[in-house]
Order: sequence, then C-alpha cells, then structure tokens
Amino acid sequence: MRMLPDGEPIAFVIREFPMHTERFVLRELFALLELGFKLRIYTMERKGVHHDELARRVAPYVVELPSKHSLASLRSLGLPTKGNLQVAFRLLPLALLAPIVDERHIPIWRRLRWLRWHLFHLGRAIWLASDLAKFGITRCHAHFGHVTASIALFATMPAGVRFSFTAHAYDIYVEPILMRRKIANASFAVTCTRANFDYLKGAYSDAVDKLHLVYHGLLRSEIAKFAELAGEKNVRERGALLFVGRLVPKKGVDVLLRALARLRGKAKCVVVGDGPMRQKLEMLARQLKLCGCVTFVGSVRHADVAKYYARAAALIVPSVIASNGDRDGLPNVILEAAASSLPIIASNISGIPEFVEDGESGLLFPAGDDEALAEAIGKVLSDDKLARKLAEGAYQKLLTDFVAEENALRLGNLFLS
Repeated sequence: MRMLPDGEPIAFVIREFPMHTERFVLRELFALLELGFKLRIYTMERKGVHHDELARRVAPYVVELPSKHSLASLRSLGLPTKGNLQVAFRLLPLALLAPIVDERHIPIWRRLRWLRWHLFHLGRAIWLASDLAKFGITRCHAHFGHVTASIALFATMPAGVRFSFTAHAYDIYVEPILMRRKIANASFAVTCTRANFDYLKGAYSDAVDKLHLVYHGLLRSEIAKFAELAGEKNVRERGALLFVGRLVPKKGVDVLLRALARLRGKAKCVVVGDGPMRQKLEMLARQLKLCGCVTFVGSVRHADVAKYYARAAALIVPSVIASNGDRDGLPNVILEAAASSLPIIASNISGIPEFVEDGESGLLFPAGDDEALAEAIGKVLSDDKLARKLAEGAYQKLLTDFVAEENALRLGNLFLS
C-alpha cells in the first residue's frame, strides 16, 4: 500500500500506555505498525508493560508527554525561545475562551472544568508542537475527543500539522470538549460505532463529510489464541455465566445480580473486573442472597481472561446508560467472547446491536430489564442448539467485520487521503 513520503511518522496522542481498559487502542496501534506505518505515540501517562506481550511490542514507539502542569512542560523545552513564546501567546486565548464560548448548551460548570483542564495541559501542547516540528511530522491523531484531542489540536495549529481524532463514547456524550471546533479543524474524525456516527451526524450536521465509521477489532493472532484455548478446554461449566468489565454504573452489573436472583440458583456467575462499585455490588449480592451464586474475582491480567471465556456457558453484557449520560460503545469483551465461541447475551443500547443481532449472533434484552435478562439466560442455558447457533453466528460476525488489521487499514487509508 502507499505510505507517507520518506517514512514520515504519524503522531498519536493517547491517554495512557499501556491501555488496560482501552485495549482496542493498543490493537489498532499494533495493527498500523504491522501494516508498515511509522508511528510516534505520545502518552499522557506511561506505566510498566509487565507481562503484556502486545504492549511490549508497541512500547519502543511510545514517548511520555511532560508533566501536565504547564510550567513544568515548558521547562522541559529549556529556556523560553521566541518561537515557543509566540506559540504560547497564540494558543492561550483559544485555550481560555473556547471552553466558555463554544458549546453553550453545555452547563457552565462543565465548561469551566474544561477551561481548567486546558490550562493544566497547555504546556504539553506547546511541548508537543515543538516535538512534531523536530521530527517533521505533518499528521497527528488523538484517541478520544476530550483532553487528548485538545492537546493534539493546540499542538497542530501553530505549524499547520493535519489534525484528526477518534471519538468513542464518554467523550461524545459526557465530555464533548470543543467537539464542534475539533471536527471543524480536523482533516477527518472517526468513531467506532454506527450509533455514535449517527449521533454525531445529527449533532454536528455541518461537518458530516468529515465523519467516518471505523470499527475496532481483534487481531488475527488473538482470534486464533482465543479459539485455540476454547477448543482445548472443550468443556463448559453448565449454568456458568461470565461478566468481564469495570465495576462502574454504565456496566449494569446490578441488573445482572437481580436477574440471577430471579433464576433462584439455576445459574452462577463469575464477575471479572474491579472498580469503584465493587463494594456496593458485593453488598447487593448479599442482600439478594446470592453468596453461593456470584464470585467477584477482581482484576486479572488480560492474558488470563481467555481461560474464563473458555469455561463459561454464556457472556453477559448488561450495559446501561448511566445517569451522567456515559455508556458503552461496543464493549471489546463481546469480540473476545465471539472468538471463544461463547454465546453472548447483551443489552440493546448504543453500538451493541451492531454486533449482537438478536437470535443470530447473540440475544438482546432491553437495557435495565432484569426480568428480560433472566428470561434470556434461561433460554441459552436450556437450549444447547440455540447456544451453538448464537456462538457460531458471533464468530462469523467477528471474522466479517471486526478484524483489527482490516479496520486499521481503513484508518490508514484516511491518513493517506
């Protein structure tokens, strides 16, 4: 395929590396590298890669941005230069005024918070502008449309670097920081579900020609590993349900617990993941007398999650729209379960129905309806033929539309256009 001239790298700005809860970003970066793109990846926070093989392979291309406090970021450039001061004076009015003037339908308290974030991170943007110029980078892409995209936008404006970004969910529905301005200034903007795409088209109809849908996916090597382990186990525990995800309101784990209470011991569930709601959910499980039916195992290494998929009889994805508007896009656990030939039972919100077609590649139920979820669980656990059909349908859906390398190529072509 056609590459950028002279091996020019594409800059990416991300929130953290490695991405323990946003593994879809890591997969995309790896797939782009495998396709031959040269990347320079800037992260707001860098952590140890530990046992994560995928993160270790991407790590050599990652650079940590300076401290978020603007003065510390500027000190990292050394003595102030005329060029740096010109960049600072050019960006400061935008950073200060845009959060207040733009998006006036957003409550003022939230826009003031955006202003504070911009002040904290403006130094990073100035540092990044200098680094982009140093390496001759002319394309800069941010993952998530909030703070990371603000840093990338501010860094690209002084030198005329092409700016683009991918919006996911929280940054669309909860913290759409300067979203209209970002889309207007972007060479293109990507989102990862049709539901997001349609929402953005409606909310920012004047920039619809810049919006593109690019799904996330699993790497071919991952699909093979999930499938291999599921085949090795070959024995699923009857009545064993699985939830994988953060324990936060939008995941709807309380709905799952109430559904289990309705099933009265006919199913048990392993909850893999941790988060601020864990104590509250464990208390709810005790109140519902589910102590023998639910096991909270906490966080596990991603490499070990496949073992849980291989043993379970069904994956439950009870996502809801949280009170602050936050929601899932298309949870990656759905793709991993599909690779493991595990039947999927999921709520019908956001991008989930774009993968889980009711009765074909899983079962859908109305979000928040624990009675309907209990009924769907009962169907899958009592009908082996249905369970096999749903698992096979999900696996074929994965191979058709959700292979990471193929979707990364679509993103790569946007950089080349």
